[in-house]
Amino acid sequence: MRVQKMFMHIYGVSNKRLEILTKKMKISSIVPMDMRGKHNNRPNRIPNQMLEEIRAHIAGFPTYESHYVRNINNRDTLYLDPTLSVSKMYELFIEQQRANDGMECEEWIYRAAFNTNFKLRIRSPKLDCCDQCDKFQIRLRNPDLTEEERQKIQEDFHFHREQGFL
Repeated sequence: MRVQKMFMHIYGVSNKRLEILTKKMKISSIVPMDMRGKHNNRPNRIPNQMLEEIRAHIAGFPTYESHYVRNINNRDTLYLDPTLSVSKMYELFIEQQRANDGMECEEWIYRAAFNTNFKLRIRSPKLDCCDQCDKFQIRLRNPDLTEEERQKIQEDFHFHREQGFL
């Protein structure tokens, strides 16, 4: 009896909970899993299909990488067109869903998906331009480049970007 009391005090378990556990252990030698909160009755859960549609919609917007804020912490942060906002993106999403007879959601759901699944920022115009980077990007889009020329431009572009860290 002393061992039982000591066990209850150490682990903060009540006598009733210990009795239930010993009954379950007598039925099966395997320790039963704690099933509290493990049920499929979630009436307010956002459907996975809706979340996937929101993610696909957000991923469809063109992004660009910052030139001057390209440090280690922001390396994987991408930037959206400065004329966009999450509210405008949501309105476009609702228009798309209505046109395709898809499910609609509230703006807070769209905003939560935007904030939790993407490292996107909306930049102000002309704050983050580099003429040299723009020239490299335009030259790389030329379809008439040979593979050697494309490789040389990419190496020069990479060198230019690395200089920004020094």
